[in-house]
Amino acid sequence: MTPNGDEMDRLVDSMLHETLGNETAPDLREKILSRIPERKAPSLRRLRIPRKSENPWMIAAAAAAVFIAVILAASVLNGPEKQSPASARKPVEKAPAPQEALAPRAPETPPAPLLQPEQRRDVAPKPPSPAPERTPEAPKKEEPKKPEPEPPTPTPPAPPKPDRETRATGIARVEQVEGDVQLMDGDTRTPTSAGQEISFKQGLMTSGAKSRALIKYPDGTLLELGPDTLLRDFAEGSGRGKSFFVARGSVSADVKKQPKDRPLLASSPQAEAKVLGTMLRLKVDPAEKGATRLDVTEGKVALTRLSDMKTVDVVGGHYAVAAAGLDLVSRPLPPARVGAPERPLVIRIQVLSADTGLPILQLDPLEDRMSIVLAELPTRNLNIRAVTSPENVGCVTFTLDAEHKLEVNAPYLLMGNNAVGKPLPWTPSAGDHVLTVTAYSGGPAANRKEGTGNAGPAQIVRFRIK
Repeated sequence: MTPNGDEMDRLVDSMLHETLGNETAPDLREKILSRIPERKAPSLRRLRIPRKSENPWMIAAAAAAVFIAVILAASVLNGPEKQSPASARKPVEKAPAPQEALAPRAPETPPAPLLQPEQRRDVAPKPPSPAPERTPEAPKKEEPKKPEPEPPTPTPPAPPKPDRETRATGIARVEQVEGDVQLMDGDTRTPTSAGQEISFKQGLMTSGAKSRALIKYPDGTLLELGPDTLLRDFAEGSGRGKSFFVARGSVSADVKKQPKDRPLLASSPQAEAKVLGTMLRLKVDPAEKGATRLDVTEGKVALTRLSDMKTVDVVGGHYAVAAAGLDLVSRPLPPARVGAPERPLVIRIQVLSADTGLPILQLDPLEDRMSIVLAELPTRNLNIRAVTSPENVGCVTFTLDAEHKLEVNAPYLLMGNNAVGKPLPWTPSAGDHVLTVTAYSGGPAANRKEGTGNAGPAQIVRFRIK
């Protein structure tokens, strides 16, 4: 029995469904139907009904061809790797429509070269190799804990090597003592005598008009303390030279040559003297608005005023005074003069503080053409003293601005003193003044304006009070 067109269509659809499952392949269906003999164009979708004169074996051959085509199509579509259409199958020629000429075929395009494995995007990455399995370690046997040793007893640090500042033997030694001399150790005062060692931060004090002391360093440097003098804070070592602080009074020094990087430092409330080796004398007035005076006999000393850190070099035969309201300059020392009883001399005129009876250092000596600013002095209670040679003479006359005054007993004061010898206070008036002082070998004359005997040269100073 020869199948008709509908049966052939159902047969092809059934075979495609059995082969491809639910997938549809309309192009493949049309291609298979086009291969069946005496089939119309694919667009007619029906097979031509064979004539009775045709043999049945032709129908069987057509069915076998359809079956083989289906198998081939299924192997192409469901293969392990889909190839590109250009390289997987050859183009299937469609059966030409009746009475139509076939068009010439275009040359086939060569297949594109395959990508290298590392360039292909569809190549799945190589899975990482599994990590090797770790064999579990056998549990360690716990060792018995050893008793911890006791910590060693800490050893105290070794004491520092002795330095000149820490040695108990001292920095200097007291060589001579006159009057009341005491060793100062903090607030403790101890009477001292020759041979006493002075250690770090200790000091020495003389009390009274007749008290003196001589101190000697191991290198031969000598310090002589005058009356009513206090030296404290002795120090030396740790990279520094000798040093001490003059709180008040006067000290004369004969300083041996010192290392250039470790000079002797003598300081006071107003100044600091740096000494490399010389002979000097340092006087200190400890009062508020006091002063420090430096006299240099030989050598050179750098004197620094602490209020403004101004420094001046003072050479042998000169002096300088560090005080408020006074220029810090080096001035020549008055020439040393010595008188005799038959021809006495006035060798210095001083301005004293009537409160203390001591010279005001910035006005010692009172020099010609000097200006005095009262507000910059430690006191306004003043007096003027004439220092003579010899110390005691017949009499001394003072003439201040044409007013006369005569003194017969030392100390010779312009305004005199009270019953106990304390200077009487006096405040000069502002303006210019002229003072003339003369020493006589004899006593006062009857007019008490001059003395008798031989008269020494008159000393005249002009000064201005502000």
